Amino acid sequence: MCAGGGAGGVATAVGGGAAAVLFLLGRSRMREVSPKPERTIETLKEDAQWARHPTK
Repeated sequence: MCAGGGAGGVATAVGGGAAAVLFLLGRSRMREVSPKPERTIETLKEDAQWARHPTK
């Protein structure tokens, strides 16, 4: 066993805790984001409508 093993365990625990907090924050943000590009879909619908009736 190497000297200072307790300090390594504390550092590992702190790093693991920080990683868990960042994971949870990232996961909650991803749930707020819609995977569908709403603006792009709306623009494509408008473009298709214009292509059918270009004078409007």
